[in-house]
Amino acid sequence: IHLAITSPPYNLGAEYDEYVDEQEINQYRANLKKVWKEALRVLVPAGKFALNIAPTGISPFRPIHQALCDDVQGAGFTFRAEILWYKQNMGRNTAWGSYMSPSSPHVVPSWEYVYVFHKGPPKIKFEGKKEDIDITPEEFAKFADAFWIIPPETRDVGGHPAVFPEELVRRLMKFYTYKGNIVLDMFGGVGT
Repeated sequence: IHLAITSPPYNLGAEYDEYVDEQEINQYRANLKKVWKEALRVLVPAGKFALNIAPTGISPFRPIHQALCDDVQGAGFTFRAEILWYKQNMGRNTAWGSYMSPSSPHVVPSWEYVYVFHKGPPKIKFEGKKEDIDITPEEFAKFADAFWIIPPETRDVGGHPAVFPEELVRRLMKFYTYKGNIVLDMFGGVGT
């Protein structure tokens, strides 16, 4: 595998066919740690892993993105980049129930993180043929800016609660792979 891209289940009680999406936090992280170790095992040297994660869990609020980033590094990955996927999909800036009141307002993030890691030491390079580079100079300059404005997916794709927008996956593939490389999503989702 040359590039792994995934967004793990968010542990918010979403309904899946077999997976239980409401686990005690330590069990949730322990299960994901197994996935991170397997991803490391199957990646080629200098292969990349892009983890898309929302900034906070909901009720209780916790910085789950930080914990998962630490867990991925703990599995043996080297941290490479933090991309801010700005999706501005909210018609309001606070959760209802606290609107216009300082009693307990809740900020609703209009972004998600995409943390990029690679297999191996910091300076290892991912080799490929120049003719297999599939990115234009304009795309490279745009994607090298870690602030990606991409609207969320709006199509109903199999009733899945959080579908990757195709543009997010396209950018990651063009920026981090050569033509003909193999890409994996460990959770599969709806196959974007």
